[in-house]
Amino acid sequence: MGEIFCIPFPNPYVGNQQVGPGEIKEVWRLDVNGGYAGFVEQVSCDWFANTYIEFIIDGVLIEKIQRDIPINRPEPYNPPLVAVKSIRFVVHNESLLDHAFGILTKGRLCTVKK
Repeated sequence: MGEIFCIPFPNPYVGNQQVGPGEIKEVWRLDVNGGYAGFVEQVSCDWFANTYIEFIIDGVLIEKIQRDIPINRPEPYNPPLVAVKSIRFVVHNESLLDHAFGILTKGRLCTVKK
């Protein structure tokens, strides 16, 4: 068996993602490939009334987020959530206003080095 090698998620934060009224928009995505597995350790996001965020791992809805999770108090996952294909955050803006969303997804990509 080889040694486990991990790196932090590249670009864990995306801010000021504009989502217009009635719009559905993917605002953060990480494709997991190349023999790696992704481990989601913490998540935070902006939230506004009449909006929700789908947190999706490998095509499975993990949570329909309908609350603010401050960047200085991210939601921890212990044990981490595991992804082998992708991690996505999709915003649904059902309000009459434009909103700017920020998403922070802290975690690691790990593989076994031979």
